[in-house]
Amino acid sequence: ICYPLRYPAIMSSHFCAQLSAGCWTCGLITSAIKLSFIGRLKYCRIEKINHYFCDISPLLNISCTDSSMAELADFILALIVIMVPLCIVIMSYILIISTVLKIPSAQGRK
Repeated sequence: ICYPLRYPAIMSSHFCAQLSAGCWTCGLITSAIKLSFIGRLKYCRIEKINHYFCDISPLLNISCTDSSMAELADFILALIVIMVPLCIVIMSYILIISTVLKIPSAQGRK
């Protein structure tokens, strides 16, 4: 948006593939970290979890051992997964607004 004539050069198919691969890699790393914490826990003899899908919190609830480290890791990773994209979106909107405000004429801003 800030460089409309350069968009095809900036957003090439190679760069788009890199962005997609980065998203997939971050998701897999996040899941692997959570899985490593959950895999260390010992579980009581419970045969059924009353949830539609197997989420982390029901698994932490049925653990017989201390799950505070797994809960902390889950919280920190969730915070990172939420805050990093939010900050990137907010920063992009700030750049867009500042670019529009630099346009000298009111007609150009519209």
